[in-house]
Amino acid sequence: MDIDDVHVTLKSIELNKQYECKCEGYEITCELKQKLSTNSSPKHLVATEVLLNVRNASTESFPIETSCWELIDTNGFAYRAQAICDALRSPRTIDPNSHKRASPGTQVNVILLFPELLRNTQIACLAYWRHRELYLLEINKSKRTAMDLVNARESLRVDARSARIEECKAYLDQLQQDVQSILSKALTRIESESLDRKITKLEQAIERTLSRIKQPDKRSLEILFQATMADYKQAVETAQMQAEERKKANQTLESLRRLSPSEFEEYIGELFEELGYRRVNIRGGTGDQGIDILAEKDGERVAIQCKRYKGLVGPHEVRALIGAMQLNEAQRGLLVTTGTFSIQAERMVGEAQIQKIDGNGLIEVISEARTRKTRQRSSSI
Repeated sequence: MDIDDVHVTLKSIELNKQYECKCEGYEITCELKQKLSTNSSPKHLVATEVLLNVRNASTESFPIETSCWELIDTNGFAYRAQAICDALRSPRTIDPNSHKRASPGTQVNVILLFPELLRNTQIACLAYWRHRELYLLEINKSKRTAMDLVNARESLRVDARSARIEECKAYLDQLQQDVQSILSKALTRIESESLDRKITKLEQAIERTLSRIKQPDKRSLEILFQATMADYKQAVETAQMQAEERKKANQTLESLRRLSPSEFEEYIGELFEELGYRRVNIRGGTGDQGIDILAEKDGERVAIQCKRYKGLVGPHEVRALIGAMQLNEAQRGLLVTTGTFSIQAERMVGEAQIQKIDGNGLIEVISEARTRKTRQRSSSI
């Protein structure tokens, strides 16, 4: 009998073997007698002995405890295996309930005991259960009743395989939906942590289910699982990079807010010079006529107003810039802030020839200026 990369060989069977009971004389109740023997005597234990060799050529340990094994007789009755006691166990055999697994790359001999069988009753097969999947070692097919039971269990094995595949597909569908949630929208820290925990549980459930599915069904599911987890890891890395960028952006904005008004205006003037604006004239201070910086770009006069705010820029600042543009005959206006714009201010900006640059936009402008400067240096080398 082959179970993946594990080969199980039947070495011998002894029906209704008689053992000399070592419990006799010690006033100890023999549990094996109670479970296995119908015609036992004080000195003897009668049971059916099965000797197996388990050769594990896989890379994982293989369970061999007695709860995995059943004997089915030719009348269709099934019996659970029991471990032989230490006093009766032959040399070079192991106790399956103490050494519950065969290690990778090893082989072991195991003795299993089953109940004493009725006269004229034979063994039809040995059954091994693993992850709700049934494997059979057929011994005697002469009785129809036993074979009907075997066939029924084979049908159960197919149904169980289909159920595991569907279960795995359901887990994978949920995993893909959760990963898509990360990719499609920004999540709060609490939402992200909750989703990460859910995905970790799904990953573990899928790995358990895949371990119970055989090839070739397993391969296609593994490919989908690996691709989905790769998307998840990429999404996590992207989210971490974005979080780091936001942290740096916030640090940059805080640094700009700590500048004095004149220092901030000088910084913005130099920034727009790097972006190709010409004749940049910083006019901040008293008498600036509502404009901090005058510059030219693409043949147009541009009025720039700088607001070193942490909060909102409102409609008052927009109206002031519109008036200053008319007074200074500027064709375009730029309203730059380290804060954000109110809804009313955004509406007014949209109706005028004014470009608004909030804190996030200012970070993008700074990045663009740095990139432009780097390219210029590279081209001059």
